[in-house]
Amino acid sequence: MTHSLPDISLDTQAYIHTPINWVGMDNIDLPLYLTEAHRHKNSPLPATACFQVDMGNATSKGIHMSRLYQLLGDLAAQHPVSAETLLAILDKAISQQHEAQTSQARLILRFNLLLQRPALLSSNLNGWKSYPIQLHAQRSPTGFKLYAEVKVGYSSTCPCSAALARQLLAEHFTASFAVAENCNVEQVAHWLQEHGSFATPHSQRSQAIIRVSLPPDRADFGLVQLINCIEEALATPSPNRSKAY
Repeated sequence: MTHSLPDISLDTQAYIHTPINWVGMDNIDLPLYLTEAHRHKNSPLPATACFQVDMGNATSKGIHMSRLYQLLGDLAAQHPVSAETLLAILDKAISQQHEAQTSQARLILRFNLLLQRPALLSSNLNGWKSYPIQLHAQRSPTGFKLYAEVKVGYSSTCPCSAALARQLLAEHFTASFAVAENCNVEQVAHWLQEHGSFATPHSQRSQAIIRVSLPPDRADFGLVQLINCIEEALATPSPNRSKAY
Protein backbone atom coordinates (compact mmCIF):
# COMPACT_ATOMS: atom_id res chain seq x y z
CA MET A 1 0.00 0.00 0.00
CA THR A 2 1.33 3.41 -0.96
CA HIS A 3 0.50 6.70 0.70
CA SER A 4 0.91 10.11 -0.92
CA LEU A 5 2.10 13.03 1.13
CA PRO A 6 -0.40 15.88 1.52
CA ASP A 7 0.21 19.03 -0.49
CA ILE A 8 -0.01 21.68 2.21
CA SER A 9 -0.16 24.53 -0.28
CA LEU A 10 -3.28 23.04 -1.91
CA ASP A 11 -5.06 21.18 0.87
CA THR A 12 -4.62 23.55 3.82
CA GLN A 13 -6.76 26.66 4.18
CA ALA A 14 -5.59 29.65 6.21
CA TYR A 15 -7.77 30.78 9.10
CA ILE A 16 -7.03 34.44 8.46
CA HIS A 17 -7.71 35.94 5.03
CA THR A 18 -6.19 39.36 4.48
CA PRO A 19 -4.23 41.14 1.75
CA ILE A 20 -0.51 41.70 2.36
CA ASN A 21 1.05 45.06 1.70
CA TRP A 22 4.53 43.81 0.84
CA VAL A 23 6.02 40.35 0.46
CA GLY A 24 9.24 39.32 -1.25
CA MET A 25 12.97 38.95 -0.63
CA ASP A 26 15.77 41.06 0.81
CA ASN A 27 19.59 41.15 0.90
CA ILE A 28 19.91 39.34 -2.43
CA ASP A 29 23.43 39.71 -3.84
CA LEU A 30 23.80 40.73 -7.46
CA PRO A 31 26.24 42.57 -9.74
CA LEU A 32 25.19 46.00 -10.89
CA TYR A 33 26.38 48.01 -13.88
CA LEU A 34 26.01 51.80 -13.60
CA THR A 35 26.97 54.63 -15.92
CA GLU A 36 28.29 56.53 -12.86
CA ALA A 37 30.85 53.80 -12.25
CA HIS A 38 32.60 54.72 -15.51
CA ARG A 39 36.00 53.80 -14.12
CA HIS A 40 34.85 50.21 -13.76
CA LYS A 41 33.26 49.56 -17.14
CA ASN A 42 34.38 45.95 -17.24
CA SER A 43 33.56 45.05 -13.65
CA PRO A 44 30.19 45.44 -11.91
CA LEU A 45 29.46 46.97 -8.53
CA PRO A 46 28.63 44.47 -5.77
CA ALA A 47 25.06 45.26 -4.70
CA THR A 48 22.18 43.85 -2.70
CA ALA A 49 18.52 44.02 -3.63
CA CYS A 50 15.20 44.13 -1.83
CA PHE A 51 12.42 43.08 -4.21
CA GLN A 52 8.79 43.07 -3.05
CA VAL A 53 5.24 43.04 -4.39
CA ASP A 54 1.85 43.36 -2.75
CA MET A 55 -0.66 40.52 -2.54
CA GLY A 56 -4.18 41.80 -3.10
CA ASN A 57 -5.83 38.37 -3.17
CA ALA A 58 -6.75 37.66 0.45
CA THR A 59 -7.19 33.94 -0.20
CA SER A 60 -3.91 33.50 -2.08
CA LYS A 61 -1.33 31.17 -0.53
CA GLY A 62 1.56 33.36 -1.59
CA ILE A 63 3.53 34.69 -4.55
CA HIS A 64 5.94 33.11 -7.03
CA MET A 65 9.18 34.04 -5.28
CA SER A 66 11.33 32.37 -7.94
CA ARG A 67 9.95 34.74 -10.56
CA LEU A 68 11.20 37.72 -8.58
CA TYR A 69 14.62 36.11 -8.28
CA GLN A 70 14.76 35.48 -12.03
CA LEU A 71 13.92 39.10 -12.70
CA LEU A 72 16.86 40.16 -10.53
CA GLY A 73 19.03 38.00 -12.77
CA ASP A 74 17.68 39.87 -15.78
CA LEU A 75 18.47 43.18 -14.06
CA ALA A 76 22.06 42.09 -13.36
CA ALA A 77 22.54 41.47 -17.08
CA GLN A 78 21.62 45.06 -18.00
CA HIS A 79 24.53 47.23 -19.18
CA PRO A 80 23.97 49.70 -17.59
CA VAL A 81 20.97 49.82 -15.29
CA SER A 82 18.71 52.80 -15.95
CA ALA A 83 15.34 54.17 -14.87
CA GLU A 84 13.85 52.57 -17.98
CA THR A 85 15.15 49.11 -17.09
CA LEU A 86 13.96 49.44 -13.50
CA LEU A 87 10.46 50.33 -14.67
CA ALA A 88 10.43 47.37 -17.05
CA ILE A 89 11.48 44.97 -14.27
CA LEU A 90 8.76 46.27 -11.95
CA ASP A 91 6.09 45.95 -14.65
CA LYS A 92 7.13 42.34 -15.27
CA ALA A 93 7.01 41.61 -11.54
CA ILE A 94 3.42 42.84 -11.37
CA SER A 95 2.28 40.96 -14.46
CA GLN A 96 3.91 37.70 -13.31
CA GLN A 97 2.07 37.70 -9.98
CA HIS A 98 -1.47 37.94 -11.36
CA GLU A 99 -2.69 34.99 -9.27
CA ALA A 100 -1.96 37.04 -6.15
CA GLN A 101 -3.66 40.09 -7.71
CA THR A 102 -0.48 42.13 -7.43
CA SER A 103 -0.91 45.81 -8.26
CA GLN A 104 2.40 47.30 -7.17
CA ALA A 105 6.06 46.37 -6.86
CA ARG A 106 9.15 47.99 -5.40
CA LEU A 107 12.87 47.43 -5.75
CA ILE A 108 15.64 48.78 -3.52
CA LEU A 109 19.24 48.52 -4.71
CA ARG A 110 22.02 49.08 -2.16
CA PHE A 111 25.66 49.57 -3.14
CA ASN A 112 28.75 51.69 -2.54
CA LEU A 113 29.96 54.07 -5.23
CA LEU A 114 33.75 54.40 -5.12
CA LEU A 115 34.94 57.80 -6.33
CA GLN A 116 38.36 59.36 -6.62
CA ARG A 117 38.50 62.60 -4.64
CA PRO A 118 41.22 65.29 -4.35
CA ALA A 119 43.35 65.64 -1.23
CA LEU A 120 42.38 68.48 1.09
CA LEU A 121 45.55 70.54 0.60
CA SER A 122 47.72 68.92 -2.07
CA SER A 123 46.05 69.69 -5.39
CA ASN A 124 48.18 67.16 -7.27
CA LEU A 125 47.24 64.23 -5.01
CA ASN A 126 44.02 62.30 -4.55
CA GLY A 127 42.50 59.26 -2.90
CA TRP A 128 39.40 57.09 -2.93
CA LYS A 129 36.20 57.44 -0.96
CA SER A 130 33.22 55.09 -0.78
CA TYR A 131 29.66 56.48 -0.74
CA PRO A 132 26.76 54.24 0.41
CA ILE A 133 23.83 54.64 -1.96
CA GLN A 134 20.31 53.26 -2.21
CA LEU A 135 18.14 53.42 -5.32
CA HIS A 136 14.41 53.08 -4.61
CA ALA A 137 12.06 52.30 -7.50
CA GLN A 138 8.34 51.69 -7.05
CA ARG A 139 5.55 50.99 -9.52
CA SER A 140 1.92 51.36 -8.44
CA PRO A 141 -1.43 52.29 -9.98
CA THR A 142 -0.54 55.92 -9.29
CA GLY A 143 2.62 55.77 -11.41
CA PHE A 144 6.38 55.22 -11.23
CA LYS A 145 8.51 56.74 -8.46
CA LEU A 146 12.29 56.74 -8.36
CA TYR A 147 14.59 58.32 -5.80
CA ALA A 148 18.14 58.00 -4.51
CA GLU A 149 19.44 58.06 -0.95
CA VAL A 150 23.09 59.03 -0.50
CA LYS A 151 25.20 59.02 2.66
CA VAL A 152 28.10 61.47 2.78
CA GLY A 153 30.56 61.68 5.66
CA TYR A 154 31.81 65.09 6.79
CA SER A 155 33.49 66.82 9.73
CA SER A 156 31.49 68.84 12.24
CA THR A 157 31.91 70.36 15.68
CA CYS A 158 30.34 68.55 18.62
CA PRO A 159 27.56 70.90 19.82
CA CYS A 160 27.85 69.68 23.41
CA SER A 161 31.59 70.31 23.64
CA ALA A 162 31.13 73.67 21.90
CA ALA A 163 28.55 74.72 24.53
CA LEU A 164 30.86 73.63 27.36
CA ALA A 165 33.78 75.48 25.78
CA ARG A 166 31.76 78.70 25.53
CA GLN A 167 30.67 78.33 29.16
CA LEU A 168 34.23 77.80 30.43
CA LEU A 169 35.53 80.67 28.32
CA ALA A 170 32.83 83.00 29.69
CA GLU A 171 33.63 81.97 33.28
CA HIS A 172 37.36 82.51 32.71
CA PHE A 173 36.70 85.90 31.12
CA THR A 174 34.47 86.95 34.02
CA ALA A 175 37.12 85.91 36.57
CA SER A 176 39.86 87.81 34.72
CA PHE A 177 37.88 91.08 34.59
CA ALA A 178 35.96 90.75 37.86
CA VAL A 179 37.88 93.58 39.55
CA ALA A 180 38.00 95.83 36.49
CA GLU A 181 35.49 98.66 36.49
CA ASN A 182 35.47 98.74 32.71
CA CYS A 183 37.40 97.36 29.77
CA ASN A 184 37.89 98.56 26.23
CA VAL A 185 37.86 96.72 22.94
CA GLU A 186 41.66 96.50 22.78
CA GLN A 187 41.82 94.81 26.19
CA VAL A 188 39.15 92.27 25.26
CA ALA A 189 40.86 91.56 21.94
CA HIS A 190 44.23 91.08 23.67
CA TRP A 191 42.67 88.77 26.28
CA LEU A 192 40.97 86.68 23.62
CA GLN A 193 44.23 86.41 21.69
CA GLU A 194 45.95 85.07 24.79
CA HIS A 195 43.17 82.95 26.29
CA GLY A 196 40.65 82.35 23.50
CA SER A 197 41.66 78.68 23.32
CA PHE A 198 41.19 78.13 27.04
CA ALA A 199 38.51 75.59 26.11
CA THR A 200 38.36 74.12 22.61
CA PRO A 201 35.45 72.05 21.28
CA HIS A 202 36.34 68.83 19.52
CA SER A 203 35.42 67.87 15.98
CA GLN A 204 33.57 64.70 15.07
CA ARG A 205 32.66 62.62 12.07
CA SER A 206 29.10 63.19 10.95
CA GLN A 207 26.95 61.73 8.23
CA ALA A 208 24.52 63.53 5.97
CA ILE A 209 21.72 61.38 4.55
CA ILE A 210 20.20 63.00 1.46
CA ARG A 211 17.17 61.67 -0.39
CA VAL A 212 16.16 63.14 -3.75
CA SER A 213 13.61 62.24 -6.40
CA LEU A 214 15.04 61.28 -9.77
CA PRO A 215 13.45 62.02 -13.14
CA PRO A 216 12.49 58.80 -14.93
CA ASP A 217 13.74 60.04 -18.31
CA ARG A 218 17.43 60.56 -17.45
CA ALA A 219 20.07 58.46 -19.17
CA ASP A 220 21.81 57.98 -15.82
CA PHE A 221 20.97 58.60 -12.16
CA GLY A 222 23.22 61.66 -11.70
CA LEU A 223 24.77 60.24 -8.54
CA VAL A 224 28.23 61.77 -8.99
CA GLN A 225 26.75 65.22 -9.57
CA LEU A 226 24.55 64.78 -6.50
CA ILE A 227 27.50 63.80 -4.30
CA ASN A 228 29.52 66.76 -5.57
CA CYS A 229 26.67 69.15 -4.73
CA ILE A 230 26.30 67.68 -1.23
CA GLU A 231 30.01 67.96 -0.44
CA GLU A 232 30.15 71.49 -1.81
CA ALA A 233 27.24 72.47 0.45
CA LEU A 234 28.76 70.77 3.52
CA ALA A 235 32.19 72.33 2.84
CA THR A 236 33.77 70.20 5.58
CA PRO A 237 35.17 67.00 4.09
CA SER A 238 35.36 63.92 6.26
CA PRO A 239 38.78 63.17 7.77
CA ASN A 240 38.70 59.71 6.23
CA ARG A 241 39.48 61.20 2.83
CA SER A 242 42.90 60.89 1.27
CA LYS A 243 45.63 61.13 3.93
CA ALA A 244 48.15 62.58 1.47
CA TYR A 245 48.06 66.17 2.68
